[in-house]
Amino acid sequence: MQRLSISSQIRLLGMIFIIALLGLMGGAVQRFQSTQTLFNEALDLTKERLARALNIEGIAKANIVRIRVVAYTSDPALEGLLSSDMREAVDAYRKELETFNAQPQSAAEKAALKLLIEQGGAAINAAEEMRKLKAAGRLEDARLLMSQRFDPAAKLAMDGAAQLQQLQRDAATRLQESLAESNRKATLWFIGLGLAGMVFVFALLEMLRRQITTALDDVVQFATRVAKGDLTGSMASSRQDELGTLVRAMGSMKESLAALVSQVRQAGGRIQTQADDITRGSAELSSRTDQTASNLEETAASMEELTATIGSSTEAAQQANQLAGAAAQAAARGEQVVGHVVSSMQRITDNSRQISDIIGVIDGIAFQTNILALNAAVEAARAGEQGRGFAVVASEVRALAGRSADAAKQIKALITTSVDTVQAGSDQVAEAGKSMEEIIGSVRRVSDLIGEITAASVEQRDGIGQVNQAVGHLEQMTQQNSALVQESASAATVLSEQAKALNVAVSVFQIEAGAQAPYAPPPATSAAPVQPKASIARPAAKAPAKPAVAAPQPGKIAQAQLGTNATGASRSARSGASASDNGDWESF
Repeated sequence: MQRLSISSQIRLLGMIFIIALLGLMGGAVQRFQSTQTLFNEALDLTKERLARALNIEGIAKANIVRIRVVAYTSDPALEGLLSSDMREAVDAYRKELETFNAQPQSAAEKAALKLLIEQGGAAINAAEEMRKLKAAGRLEDARLLMSQRFDPAAKLAMDGAAQLQQLQRDAATRLQESLAESNRKATLWFIGLGLAGMVFVFALLEMLRRQITTALDDVVQFATRVAKGDLTGSMASSRQDELGTLVRAMGSMKESLAALVSQVRQAGGRIQTQADDITRGSAELSSRTDQTASNLEETAASMEELTATIGSSTEAAQQANQLAGAAAQAAARGEQVVGHVVSSMQRITDNSRQISDIIGVIDGIAFQTNILALNAAVEAARAGEQGRGFAVVASEVRALAGRSADAAKQIKALITTSVDTVQAGSDQVAEAGKSMEEIIGSVRRVSDLIGEITAASVEQRDGIGQVNQAVGHLEQMTQQNSALVQESASAATVLSEQAKALNVAVSVFQIEAGAQAPYAPPPATSAAPVQPKASIARPAAKAPAKPAVAAPQPGKIAQAQLGTNATGASRSARSGASASDNGDWESF
């Protein structure tokens, strides 16, 4: 069980309980179903036998009535009808007796059935003799036979039928009592099995509880020792469940805590030594900070002059950018005008072509008119004297058609010449448009270059402004650093005292001898003396020159500022510095 997890053990117990419960329920259901089936079969058989007994009694009673009516009636028709029914009833009576006799019977049932068969047979024989006597006219003998032989035999037969019915009723009652007793015994048996299963599950649960509480008691005792500072001893378990994992985790925690205490003790000693170094380095850093502050003041003055020079260059670049923009706009308007001219020339060319087409149509009409006039003249000549006037009119129409054709040819020639001239003008205007586009492209490139120069100048001005602000911030930070150095000296003293208190605090824990490594403090480093240098001379202001390179980005300036701050912070945290580091601080 210890190799299984607690959750698996609980699931296993639950599965055992469920399987046992299901088996118990299944057995109970199976037992009750089988008992009920047997009872139903026996009860059906008993009911069938009781129904046969009742049927036999009914047939016998009906036949007794018929025989008595036949014995005392004087109606031949009624006697014949009843005699036929008597024979059918006797056949049915014997058939029911044979069927009943073929089934398994008890001793009492056999005795009752024997009485019923014998007395019933005697009554039937007496009835047959009665009929023969009556048929022979011996009515008194027949009636005497009925009273002496038939009636006693019929009464005994009816008593046998009554006994047989009562036996079937008693059998049904015994079946019900037997079923109730069987169910009671089965119930007691299954209750016993259920109690045994509950005892078994309770025993398994008790075993699991003991395993869990034993492991938890060990963990609690271990945690109590750790709370008191005792980190000696070990914590291990061979269990493979969650409790074993918990015990091993507690052992790992003890090992980690012991290592942590050892490291804290060593770190406390190192912190105390480093705090003393920080105190000595803070005094040296204070003198360097004062020298840096004076150098930053001179740098700030030079940056102000450089800012003024960059501002003048920026204003000039902005004016040039405005002029380039105006030139670009004028060139764009010229391009639009040339475009309108090209469109107008194109429309003139299209109109001239349409006029040429119309004149061609007129020329065709004149040609057709001439042909029609010629045909009219031919017809007038055929008409002779009567068509003379029509011939004169036709000749005039031909003359007009000829003049119209000549005029159309002349106009067409003029229009063709005009179209060629307009086409040549359109080509020249298109060339002028292309030249304007090239001019506009050049102006735009110049405008873009001037814009870039302007943007670069603005960036330079902004960058110099940011540098100037950064220098101002550095000056403020340097002054603040001077005050912080003094605070650092006092903080280092407090840190040394805190390290001593930390060592006292962790001395409460008891760890094994091999878990603590000996601590050897590092040798104290002496700070190099400060070598003051002459202050940096302020550079002379130069005349503003045309910028040839783009100004530095503001983000880079901010990164440089942050890098300077980070460098200063890292250097102020060192316990000692070399002579080359001293030179860097002084040159800054």
